[in-house]
Amino acid sequence: FGDLDEVRRLVNEEGVNPNYQDLDCDGETALHCACDGYHFDIVRYLVEEAQVDVHAIDKRGFTALHCAHFSPRFGNVDEAEGTIRFQQLVSYLVETAGISIDTQVNNGQTLLSIVAGSFFVESADIIRYLVEN
Repeated sequence: FGDLDEVRRLVNEEGVNPNYQDLDCDGETALHCACDGYHFDIVRYLVEEAQVDVHAIDKRGFTALHCAHFSPRFGNVDEAEGTIRFQQLVSYLVETAGISIDTQVNNGQTLLSIVAGSFFVESADIIRYLVEN
């Protein structure tokens, strides 16, 4: 997963439903998966063109925003670049896609409480962003 042209082809030519949730697995949508892998181009396509349900939650109660936080941090980029990408993705999901930062996962935690309890480098900047928004 990570090839925008292939995602477009699957949705537009093959008729794949981008809102499909496999309830036998974690119940994630394509948006959850794209956020989990920091595929920002696919996230934008799914939100702006495929018009996915940005408020879909998986079996854990996660929105795509939660998946972005819990995904592997930096992949093949350095820490500074990974932090910038993560912050851009979070601001896009909140400001453009309209995903609420107040959505509670199944254990009752919000994204702010989850981020505050994490040890990732970018946590302080994300906490500041979440509090201000």
